Amino acid sequence: GCGHWAGRRARQVMKAAFDWWLEWGQEGHPRRLVDLNYLAHAKHCEGRAAEAAALFLRIGDHATEHPWSYPERDPYTAFRTARAAALGTA
Repeated sequence: GCGHWAGRRARQVMKAAFDWWLEWGQEGHPRRLVDLNYLAHAKHCEGRAAEAAALFLRIGDHATEHPWSYPERDPYTAFRTARAAALGTA
């Protein structure tokens, strides 16, 4: 489920992280793919397709197992489905 992203504090933290990664995030940062995947998952769950699309473009094909495996899904199928929906290629 995505309900944990709906709270006010979660949205504030996500906005700060989203803004930071898009403006300052470095390609070689060791947490880059993990952080971007979590942010894309959160934006997808929020129904914010434009923001999710910007993140999916930065991620490319580099899905991480978490958070896409929640709840007990194939992470790569879940990632590709969410990416296609955000990019309008579904």
